[in-house]
Amino acid sequence: MTESSVTAECRHCGESLSPQHTGPCPACGQTGKHVNVSVNEKIIISERISRTKTSRREQISKKPSSIIIAVILFLVEIIIGFLDQLLYFVIAIILSINGVACTPINEKKIIEREEHFSN
Repeated sequence: MTESSVTAECRHCGESLSPQHTGPCPACGQTGKHVNVSVNEKIIISERISRTKTSRREQISKKPSSIIIAVILFLVEIIIGFLDQLLYFVIAIILSINGVACTPINEKKIIEREEHFSN
């Protein structure tokens, strides 16, 4: 449903004029007018949504693959966590072996430098 209205008035004195009026204002004799156009539109939108409530068991029984996917993802997370910790463990062992293997070499260099500077 659309409603519209058009009004006009003199730009100088504000006298009400017909929207079709041309020429000078009958009240002040000046030319120029403001025309106001108003349009009102009413829109009605309606929508209906219905949903039947299903239990969790019914949803799972309709899609058993979702349980399988959830179990697989859970197992993959466990394996990734284990491998992550195993990687840190291997790095720690390598660093400690390196430290133990280099200690005699470093001690020998320290002794040589002390002898060199003491002379």
